[in-house]
Amino acid sequence: MSRLRHSSGKKRTYTPVEREAFFVLFEECKSTAVAARELGLNPATCAQWVRKAGLDQPRLHRWWDERSSAEG
Repeated sequence: MSRLRHSSGKKRTYTPVEREAFFVLFEECKSTAVAARELGLNPATCAQWVRKAGLDQPRLHRWWDERSSAEG
């Protein structure tokens, strides 16, 4: 598994302020990708934060619900 690294070779770390700014924007737009792009953060990292926080991603739930109802 590769990790985002600075040119110095060190793993990228995020400040608590960056995380907080992401969650504020995420609550407004409900999109991990959009919020990450707006702030210049790695979308995969932000998606991991959302999963660990147990927050919903409505599009994923809609897709799963549609898939489940089609199967059954």
